[in-house]
Amino acid sequence: MNRTRRNTPGHDVLATNAAGRELLVSVKSRSRGRDYAIGSSFNKYPADIYAFVDMTDGAPATVCLAGAKTVVELAMARHSQYQSDRGRPAEVLGSWSPKLSGGLLEAMGAREAWDLLDNPAPTTWPAVTAELLSYARGNAAKRRGT
Repeated sequence: MNRTRRNTPGHDVLATNAAGRELLVSVKSRSRGRDYAIGSSFNKYPADIYAFVDMTDGAPATVCLAGAKTVVELAMARHSQYQSDRGRPAEVLGSWSPKLSGGLLEAMGAREAWDLLDNPAPTTWPAVTAELLSYARGNAAKRRGT
């Protein structure tokens, strides 16, 4: 994606499927810990798909793929819970970037979901369900000492 500029905000890869459709992919990785930060520029620079690369499990790395709108909605639900637990306004990003856990990605069925590239509505896969929202909220980092 960096043909025209060194760092392209919002996405890292321009993926093209067999039918020739192009999708903007934002790649996030983790090398330790259990969470993937999605950053804070997702509204300003939207992608179509997020690819989460788990560098903690050796090579080849596990990749999880999910639609950007789904990812943002679930990460913001988790973030809102994190903020609320601390008595802060839920919608304020502050210094803590919205995150998703590896467990939530597994619950979403995102592991190696390469067929998402051919999905007619990739940005909203998987559908956000009450169960996934509950998982995201319950997965927010707890306050220390609780």
